[in-house]
Amino acid sequence: MQTKHFMWLAAACGLVLAGGVPAVLATPAKAAPNIPMMASAPLITDTVDNNKLVQVNGSKLPVASPKYDAGVLVSSKQLKHMTLLLKRSPDNQARYESYLTQLTTPSSPYFHKWLKPQDLGDKFGPSKQDIAKVTQWLTSQGLSVGSISKSGMMVHFSGNVAAVQMAFHTQLHNYTVNGEKHFANASAQQIPAALSSVVAGVASLNNFFPKAQMKLVGTVKKNSAGHFTRVKNAPGFTNPPGAIATGTEFDVVPADFNTIYNVNPLWAGTAITGSTTPIRGAGQTIAVLERSDVLPVDIAAFRNAFLPADAAGVVSYASVDDGNGTCLDPGTAGGEEEAALDAEWAGAAAPDANITFAACADSDTDFGPFIAAENLLDGINNPPQIMSLSYGGCEIQQGPGEEEVQELWSEAVSDGVTVFVSTGDSGSAGCDQNEEAAASGLAVNGLATTPYNTAVGGTDFDDIGKTATYWSNTNAPNGQSVLGYVPEQTWNDSCASSVLFTLEHGSDGEVFCNTGNGQSFLGTGGGSGGASIIFAKPSWQVGVYGSSAANVRMIPDVSLFAANGLYGHALLFCDSDNGAPCDYDNPDDVFFSSAGGTSFAAPAMAGIQALVDQATAVALGRGGSFYAGNVNPAMYLFGTREYGTQGSPNAGSVAACNSSTTPLAGNNCVFNNITVGDIDEPCFAVTANCFTRGQDAFGVLSLGGSGSLTPAYMATPGYNYATGLGSVNATNLAVASANYNKLGFFDTSFEFLPTAPSDFLTSSATQFPGDGGLDGFAVDGRTDVAMVNPTTGVLTELGMLGSTVDKTVSVGGLPKGYRITAIGDFNGDGISDFALTNPATNELYILLNDGNGATTAYDAGSYPTGWTVVGAARVNSDLMQLVWRNNSTAQVGWWTFGTFTPGAKAGAVGTVTHAASPLLTAASDYTLTIASVGGGDFADFVWTGPNNDLYIWNNNNDGGPIGVPVFTPHYIATFPAGWKLQGAGDVNGDGKSDLLWINSSTNQFGWWLMNGNKIVSTTMRSITAGYSIATIGDFNGDGLVDILFTNAAGNAYLWTSVGNSFQSFVLSDTTGAAVTVPAGAQVIANRLQAVPSANGIFTDEP
Repeated sequence: MQTKHFMWLAAACGLVLAGGVPAVLATPAKAAPNIPMMASAPLITDTVDNNKLVQVNGSKLPVASPKYDAGVLVSSKQLKHMTLLLKRSPDNQARYESYLTQLTTPSSPYFHKWLKPQDLGDKFGPSKQDIAKVTQWLTSQGLSVGSISKSGMMVHFSGNVAAVQMAFHTQLHNYTVNGEKHFANASAQQIPAALSSVVAGVASLNNFFPKAQMKLVGTVKKNSAGHFTRVKNAPGFTNPPGAIATGTEFDVVPADFNTIYNVNPLWAGTAITGSTTPIRGAGQTIAVLERSDVLPVDIAAFRNAFLPADAAGVVSYASVDDGNGTCLDPGTAGGEEEAALDAEWAGAAAPDANITFAACADSDTDFGPFIAAENLLDGINNPPQIMSLSYGGCEIQQGPGEEEVQELWSEAVSDGVTVFVSTGDSGSAGCDQNEEAAASGLAVNGLATTPYNTAVGGTDFDDIGKTATYWSNTNAPNGQSVLGYVPEQTWNDSCASSVLFTLEHGSDGEVFCNTGNGQSFLGTGGGSGGASIIFAKPSWQVGVYGSSAANVRMIPDVSLFAANGLYGHALLFCDSDNGAPCDYDNPDDVFFSSAGGTSFAAPAMAGIQALVDQATAVALGRGGSFYAGNVNPAMYLFGTREYGTQGSPNAGSVAACNSSTTPLAGNNCVFNNITVGDIDEPCFAVTANCFTRGQDAFGVLSLGGSGSLTPAYMATPGYNYATGLGSVNATNLAVASANYNKLGFFDTSFEFLPTAPSDFLTSSATQFPGDGGLDGFAVDGRTDVAMVNPTTGVLTELGMLGSTVDKTVSVGGLPKGYRITAIGDFNGDGISDFALTNPATNELYILLNDGNGATTAYDAGSYPTGWTVVGAARVNSDLMQLVWRNNSTAQVGWWTFGTFTPGAKAGAVGTVTHAASPLLTAASDYTLTIASVGGGDFADFVWTGPNNDLYIWNNNNDGGPIGVPVFTPHYIATFPAGWKLQGAGDVNGDGKSDLLWINSSTNQFGWWLMNGNKIVSTTMRSITAGYSIATIGDFNGDGLVDILFTNAAGNAYLWTSVGNSFQSFVLSDTTGAAVTVPAGAQVIANRLQAVPSANGIFTDEP
């Protein structure tokens, strides 16, 4: 907003605060829920001309090169079930991404408002007219259109090679790579320019499919003494297992896993306060996405051997075909071992969870597990709560297929489904799995890098020479031999490993990989991680201690044990087709299959999530079934609490939660921070990111490239690329998640959810390219900060992600004499706006925000002398209202805003109507604070008096179109001298406002936990002298109150509630540098943490 706009000020014509019926009716208090999403407008406006083309960038695979070319593909060959990906307009995509963010932000009105696939298509998909034009074009090219996904984003079609080549202006060739025969398009796809606003390209015109993420060790035999010994190694395994740690193999079975990762308290029913229900996954379904059948007897044998006898989960092998023949029986040629271990380990921690074995054969160009995922999401039944995928492909080689992955996983989380994907088994060399050395540089698994899946990495145990401390020499009947938590390190089998070359007395990885001994450890093997080259850093990854400052999606998110035997540990599974009979009947001669890989970690984590979901359902009294959607925002919030931020590391917790500190199983850590080892890998000299010396044939991957050695990547305190947030303590994760999710489910009698106030900026991860705030999705469900320079009047907005300032926007100068006196969503679009008053002229303006930092001014008229703004609240309307107080007349009232009429020309001031409430009387010497102590739909009034007495006027929550709500006054207590009420917010997560106090003379902060009009408890904490509360809100979006403290020097700290106390963070930018308030700048105060919102839509279950 520019000051010059105020030349259009209208004459004062506002309605004064007075009794009687207002001149303009307020919005009815119980209006229909605001559904801001509109059907997409058609984007295809030009005639489709096959001679006017645009290229589909990235649609030619790097591997489709002349050196591998084996000739053209036969033109008559039929290609079935290809997938044409469509796309949204930039504005609609931004709204969709913002909606997905708010689905898992407890302070958003859209929290857990899952979308059915048809809703997703209707509200966010391409228009039906555009889809029709696309299908007509496909048909005109001689191609046959099959099914269209309910989201409208994927059109499946078939046709012969000749028709495909003509339609997409490319040639399909055969290629022979590493002895395997494939086909792919030899040049980039091209499509008619007229379709380019809607069509993204064919997801795949090739059959270079993702690979399984496992490393088979071989067969293990348990002898009569209960020891595991290797009886057969995997063919071609470069480095035999146990080469470092010889002797008895302490391999991992489910009982070991559940002890190490603290699952047992959940099973015992002792983890959730107020409940004795065993948490074993009941009510949850996990779908493992596969491209191979299995022998059901193998799955049964594993479950019978290692799960409790009363395991109630059912493994279903029913077809997931959509009725159009898209899901064909894959047989067992596509990776039976992978499929078997997925189905077995998905139930390892969750014996009562149901397992859906969702296997589809690959089509000619489409990956079978993707077909299975789409059919599960589009099916007539509710989708599974959880999906797990254990395959991977090089991100840089995905092409349009990466958009297919993004669309599948985003659709899944929009429907409440949680998706786990393994990161891979080649360390930092994500494009070079199972190779002697890396040739493609630093890379990651493209199936795991979207913001909508949880990427699961792998660890190993750090118990070399100390196995007697952590393992028993005999097995319990369920196979358990571990004694408790075992310290972890990164999983890395290669000569580049700092752990390995140190044990072998090497000076560094590059030196060791070029020695005779070191070359016996060549091979890319280890848990994968690194930086995406496609996806930017999601808002929930910003700022967590240890994270990269680069604006990239970081993986993994979490890790679990996945090693394949180098140090004497691997995982057991049953696949009798590989020669191990899984004969569990003879205790003296028991055979198992033994392997490692993040293929185990992903389904195992899915099993833990089933426990988390059931625990949340039990804690909320909602039975067994619960949909969590994208769990990453919650996990990174827990990670920030545990590790701190870049600007405020939590040194005590970082040390206490270090995996190398034992014992760990009984502590309060959600994550075990792994700080030993790395995931560096050997590489061929003179290849990307490869550091070598002299004429050495091999180097190691380095962040310094060929010029300097900086191993990629080390395990460091806090988040790291090697293991993410670390491994998990399942019980602590379940308890933390239940608390995180409970905000949206307090009382179903209330129509409106509590939402974050002062939310007027979107995060930098979602920038709106067009009209910004239309539809209410330009914000992110977190409180932002507004500051005004008193000299220049310049308004600066800080977009907040917890204590991290994600973006800074200078809005412009306020007109002289005006100040912001309240922040609230006055027009009902979901974005907080500013109320400006001028005490000298008694004029009021409303500045509507668009979510990107732009404002539009509206003249709201004048107000009578003696009245001041208390703040914004919903007193008796769907809309936020402006609450006024007149101490001289001992009155209180509120305005409801009506129609906002834009100015006659761009930039001009518009007008807004308003309606005034009848006035209420309150003693003139009492101070008003707005709260919601009863947790209802409307605001309560809290009064503090000169004699330190406190009263609460309870709102009856009936509201009314123009009437005054009924307030019931209650005397509460006398508060101690020197204390001043600062505001209200939910400290303990019960959905009700608690009272926040300051005593400046004693430098103390305090809070009263409230249950309606009852004081539950009072707590005080010391604060540093000179600090005061600048504003109150919910800066991290968890539904709990956060408090911004500042001092005269501009230093700023954010205190975030953790349920029973507060955690302090320095206000900082994304690099960790402190952010200060400029000298003299005024932070616009908000005094109420949560405001009910009318934007509730859809259902809270799929």
